[in-house]
Amino acid sequence: MIVVLWIILLFAAFHYSNTITLLCIATSFRHWKSDFAPHDRLNDVVNFVDMVFYPNHRKTARVFWEPSVSLLVPTKNEEKIIQTLLDSILELDYPKEKLEVMIIDESDEDATPEIVKQYSKKHPHITLLNRFELPPRPKGYNSVSYGLTLGIERAKGEVIVVTEADCVLPPTYIHFMIAPLLDNAIGCVSSMYVINGPSVSAHLQRLDMAGLLWLGLASLDIAEPFIKKLKIKVPGICWGGSFSIRKSFFYQIGGWKGLETEHAHDLFLGWRVTEHGYKALYTYDHRTKVQNHYTTSPFKQRLRWYKAGTRYLNKSWQSYLASFNVVGLPFISCQISTFIIVACILGLYGIFPFAQLALMGIFDLGDLVLAIINIGIYLGSLYGMAIFSCISPNVYGGYKTKKAAVLTFPFWFMFQCVIFILSLFKRKIEWK
Repeated sequence: MIVVLWIILLFAAFHYSNTITLLCIATSFRHWKSDFAPHDRLNDVVNFVDMVFYPNHRKTARVFWEPSVSLLVPTKNEEKIIQTLLDSILELDYPKEKLEVMIIDESDEDATPEIVKQYSKKHPHITLLNRFELPPRPKGYNSVSYGLTLGIERAKGEVIVVTEADCVLPPTYIHFMIAPLLDNAIGCVSSMYVINGPSVSAHLQRLDMAGLLWLGLASLDIAEPFIKKLKIKVPGICWGGSFSIRKSFFYQIGGWKGLETEHAHDLFLGWRVTEHGYKALYTYDHRTKVQNHYTTSPFKQRLRWYKAGTRYLNKSWQSYLASFNVVGLPFISCQISTFIIVACILGLYGIFPFAQLALMGIFDLGDLVLAIINIGIYLGSLYGMAIFSCISPNVYGGYKTKKAAVLTFPFWFMFQCVIFILSLFKRKIEWK
């Protein structure tokens, strides 16, 4: 048993050191290839740390490319938050004569359409696409991707930019979301975001999105050349709350044709981009970072996300392996360690026959030491991740975090693991 725990501890250590560990592993593997130099990985580490903590050192040069752009926003009962988004759109520094804003009505049953029409009267570049006046959505089709497809068909812009109604855009958003598309190797661009909101739940959502999603994507993006060298196929990432794509390229790769019933329309679009040999870029420029409103139902939201994610993982067995490393392995090792520690404490009071289990060879005091070390790594890494996210100006950008959120973050992460496991047993998400 002690050997098994050592193996678990080793893998846990690899996982918890997050981005830097991934880069170090990549460096060690590079010795396999004569054309790989270990110092390349060191440069990546330095650049990554510089980008996170000193974003002004790595500002992307502004490219004065101003094609016609169509900004598409699918909505469904957003009357409480749509005005915040529309006000941020009015503050964009992109020429209004080259910007078309299309709000796509996803069968809104509240005052959202009326609010949009009021803005449209004063600002003609803002329009409402009423889905009730268009062909009805086929049964089982993803309402978001279906609405976006209809919007893209009618869009006048050369470049399509998509965001969500619960987002707030920075003034520089459009310029820096479309600039990377000048590189012919890039098929689509997504940007990072930060969760806003005052509650402890909002703070925890901000921590897990910053620490898990954003840093995970950063490590994947940096390690991409190494992954390609090993001929490992990893699907690209696209986030539906903030992405840009050329209209012609959207049709070139087939859009969502054949994927109409899939829930994770954004992930599948990123996969389709990389499937055609292009890069799905995730940009870390704070000038494209959007603020995203927190959800009041994080359990339902993440259960839906993770279930959709398992459909996406079917595209690559390596993705399943990566998910097991990110979620399964830490969860299992933590549960085993917790059981050993609790069993030992109960054994001290004669409540649990720890001595008998030790004599049977199931575990001994050495396992207890390893269990305590493993729990220490678990807690230390998660607290480190939370603190790392909080102090990075590029990740958080000045947001404060409640101490209660930081203290409970490890339990929140465990909550995420449980939801992920539950999602594996949930039936496929069907659109109604």
